[in-house]
Amino acid sequence: MEGALQSSAEQPPQIAGNRSHHPKLIFMTEIPIHNDRLVELFTTLCRINSPPRQERALVEYVKGFLRGLGLELREDNAAEIVGGDANNLIATL
Repeated sequence: MEGALQSSAEQPPQIAGNRSHHPKLIFMTEIPIHNDRLVELFTTLCRINSPPRQERALVEYVKGFLRGLGLELREDNAAEIVGGDANNLIATL
């Protein structure tokens, strides 16, 4: 199998750097994916009215969701720059 996701026993996959440099990095193979919850989240996000530069309601929903997962959040000043009502969210573990 060829491609960027191919790994070997000699070399760990390089996803956002080497694991030893990112002790909090979680590889997707370690997280079970629940398709029903993923589809529910996706459809919920799609139902939130968020035309360009009017994404505040969507950002507020995502902020609550991510805080519920225990992530720390901050926002940049993108809204001011683009004339919108919502900034970009930056989430960290």
